[in-house]
Amino acid sequence: MEVVMSHKQFLEWKYGDKTTIDIKLENLGIKNKMKLEKTLVIGLAIGGFLINHPTTVFALELDEIDKLGNTFLEIIRKASYWVILAVAITDICKTSLKGGNNNSEIFKLIVRYVLIYSSLFLMPYLFDLVEGAFK
Repeated sequence: MEVVMSHKQFLEWKYGDKTTIDIKLENLGIKNKMKLEKTLVIGLAIGGFLINHPTTVFALELDEIDKLGNTFLEIIRKASYWVILAVAITDICKTSLKGGNNNSEIFKLIVRYVLIYSSLFLMPYLFDLVEGAFK
């Protein structure tokens, strides 16, 4: 079994101050067992509360959140329209200035940027389909 350790950790392991498990836990960010136990207890308590009182937790009105999300989505779509259009035109100009027969490269660029822009509309639609499938 391979354990990655610093020089200080190696010396502590060599002289028996730490085991390899202690070093692994330290590398994962779990330095003391009390912190791990507190985190587990709090997590289990929250999980138990959510399981036993679902109406209390999930009784939120989400219409306002949906409005806010749609507003952000529209802003992102409008800003992305101009950014994607400018970058696409720039790439097309660069490709056409290279000379030669670049029709296939230009077509690939157009398709690429159309797909990027269409993903701004396609992803929310697909997410709505998934949500509707599980309701």
